[in-house]
Amino acid sequence: MNKFKVFVIALVLISFKTFACLNGESKILKNGAYAYQDYDGFVPVGHHFFSGDFPKLIVELDSLYKKTNDLDYLSDKGYLLIVLGKYQEALNLYLNIEKREPNRYSTASNMGTLYELMGENQKAYT
Repeated sequence: MNKFKVFVIALVLISFKTFACLNGESKILKNGAYAYQDYDGFVPVGHHFFSGDFPKLIVELDSLYKKTNDLDYLSDKGYLLIVLGKYQEALNLYLNIEKREPNRYSTASNMGTLYELMGENQKAYT
């Protein structure tokens, strides 16, 4: 295989890995709050997270879940916990969600990302 083909294949594989977890220019939570928003016109070096707001948002998401029983609020809470580096707390939350409603896409996706961040790559695949 020539060097150009190898380069193109490597570039494609790297791009899939790079954008596997957080796609898009913004992440809007179930309650309408933004978890991050990229700057217009710039290629992001990463996402600009509004993590200073996260503790308040976590409390709000908990409250909304208790009022509605909508698991999307808990899933968003877990997402914020992951971004804050509270992996074990997020894992416990997602395991609880999985017990309550098995095979949710967002749960599987976020748990895969979480296990990868925790260095448990084999669990991320299952």
